[in-house]
Amino acid sequence: KGPSKKAIELSHVRGDGTSVPVEVRSRAIEHEGRDALVTAVRDITAHKALQKKLERIANSDPLTGVGNRRFFLDAGKRIFFRAIRYNEPLALIMVDVDYFKKINDTYGHDGGDIALCAMANTCTTTLRTSDIFARFGGEEFAALLPASDITGSTTLAERLRVAIAEMSVDSPAGLISLTVSIGITVLQEDDQNIEGLLTRADKALYTAKESGRNRVVLYVDDGAKPVGS
Repeated sequence: KGPSKKAIELSHVRGDGTSVPVEVRSRAIEHEGRDALVTAVRDITAHKALQKKLERIANSDPLTGVGNRRFFLDAGKRIFFRAIRYNEPLALIMVDVDYFKKINDTYGHDGGDIALCAMANTCTTTLRTSDIFARFGGEEFAALLPASDITGSTTLAERLRVAIAEMSVDSPAGLISLTVSIGITVLQEDDQNIEGLLTRADKALYTAKESGRNRVVLYVDDGAKPVGS
């Protein structure tokens, strides 16, 4: 008997025209003095569905349903090096909910959770489908904007800030209004990895928080400055 070949995955078209994923394994055997090949085909639809579910859980924030930090960094590294390779613009923004502790104290943690989910939903509907959006932790989120320069990213960030400021979030403890501070940076010639963009965007976010909140600040070569200045 020969060793079993490594399983391969194929798409099998059934009689009704629908296709299902299958796993195919083959083994060479000797049968009645002659060489033969035994092939087993197994429907792995349930297995693939479970695999996708586990991947989604591993890469998603359990509260808001958007990507998590791990997902952002993994996807961000690929997008970063693609931008470097093809000399394309790239922007990164950090978004932080203003006075989130006060929201929790006033409306309870359930209200805070509802506010974060509503804010995340507004972000995903405002951002482009090509953008990568994730919750970094607590009330801080990040978005990576492929093919976006200073003009495009600051315009989008300001639109995002206004959309969130205009929200009125219904919670068991009453309507919640919230604002966000946003820090932006763009890809620079000397950037070696995505961590450099994250560091600059975080500095811009800190400046936005320190200079009054509910504003967008851009960090470029000469430091952080409010958008529009």
